Amino acid sequence: MRIFLGNMEMILGRLAATAATFLLGFGFMVVMTPGAQAQEAWYFDEFRTGAFMHDVESINGDNDVDINGEILFKHLGERNGTGFLDFFLTPRPHLGTTVNFDDKTSEYYAGLTWDVPLGDIFFVEGFFGGAIHDGNLDRYGCRLNFHEGVSLGIN
Repeated sequence: MRIFLGNMEMILGRLAATAATFLLGFGFMVVMTPGAQAQEAWYFDEFRTGAFMHDVESINGDNDVDINGEILFKHLGERNGTGFLDFFLTPRPHLGTTVNFDDKTSEYYAGLTWDVPLGDIFFVEGFFGGAIHDGNLDRYGCRLNFHEGVSLGIN
């Protein structure tokens, strides 16, 4: 199997931008944590990574792979039960990026994630936030976009 990584200067630049995004986000979360609980209240609760096929509807078959990384923090409050209000008042902040190494669109995003366990094994979650991308503005309209979705998962 052969993997084309493209321009090494571009790859290093995107990796540096991704690292800076995560560090700035983590610093913001620590600064925004009130009082003496700052040492305990904010830490990484979960790290997710994966891969996506880029431009799956490409006519010339020139689709490549994007790498995704996401950090989810602890819930923004103490969960007291499974009620409707408990769900909406205790989201988890998240930071993430989807990076393309072949000079196509990459994005950096942040927002809130709400999750509901479905028994001991499954869960459903929804997320909402904003994203900034480096793609073609004729195709996407503007640099800033919404970043939202729903997922079904297995613990």
